[in-house]
Amino acid sequence: MTIAVCICTYLRPESLQRLLDVLSGMEFGILDPRDVFIVVVDNRPGGRAREICNQALKSLPVTLYFVEEPTPGISFARNRAISTALSRGAEFIAFLDDDDLPRPDWLVHLVDRQRVSGADLVTGIWQLPDNLTIPGSLSTIKFLRPPEFDSLNRWGSPHGAATCNVLIGRAVVEHLERTGPVFRPEFALTGGGDTDFFIRARAAGFSVAVATDSVVFRTWDAARLTWLGVLRRAFRMGSTSMHLDRAHTSAIECECKYREARNDLVRTIIFLPCSLFRPKKFVKRLSRIACSLGALHAHSGRRYEYYD
Repeated sequence: MTIAVCICTYLRPESLQRLLDVLSGMEFGILDPRDVFIVVVDNRPGGRAREICNQALKSLPVTLYFVEEPTPGISFARNRAISTALSRGAEFIAFLDDDDLPRPDWLVHLVDRQRVSGADLVTGIWQLPDNLTIPGSLSTIKFLRPPEFDSLNRWGSPHGAATCNVLIGRAVVEHLERTGPVFRPEFALTGGGDTDFFIRARAAGFSVAVATDSVVFRTWDAARLTWLGVLRRAFRMGSTSMHLDRAHTSAIECECKYREARNDLVRTIIFLPCSLFRPKKFVKRLSRIACSLGALHAHSGRRYEYYD
């Protein structure tokens, strides 16, 4: 079993350094380290990523291939990672985010779950590190905390399934490539491309399993743990959710989603003054307003380039 561990990075030299330091101590279980290699894709060529990767080669137990993708956007970086992995003979592709830190045995548990289940895709889980404190006023914001990975979302995939901790079989990639890019360019700057990937993979009949013992720690940066950061992310989530509906459901269903968002916006604004002196409730309602506005924005055909 040949596995490529793929990491896409963009102007996060410190985070990339920490991740590669952790991977220098990764465990392999029954895997042969010679059958595992790392692919790092720099989506902002000319930065420090190449230097960091060259230094990491001295301590990593596996080979590392460094490539650049000049076209901005996570979809382009992920597709570059996939093409590099396949050209090197990978049978499975594992993705990690550059700002997440995996446990040493994260890959072992992904592989074990795949072998037991025979699933085409295996997703791990993410947790918050013990030293990360979420401000009290943001403690009720659901997307800042891990979801229930053993339950399914409305698309039939595990909640939280994303490219921050996943093992993808080569057959899935090759099948999706027949109809276009594996990760679609329209989600490159908006986010939601990994959800779109899972929707299309499930629609094609590929199976998904969850490895609850495969854990990465999500290191939210300081900018996301602010009211502004939460509102921007909520707007983005509402926007991408509507774009996913536009891509994968009927016009009638999209219109229903639009009406739901519009009605929820009105209701939440009406009750917003009641929570003025209750910060947790106030910011939660503000985030609902932002999410609804994002959905209405997307329904008009516009895209919010969150990652621009």
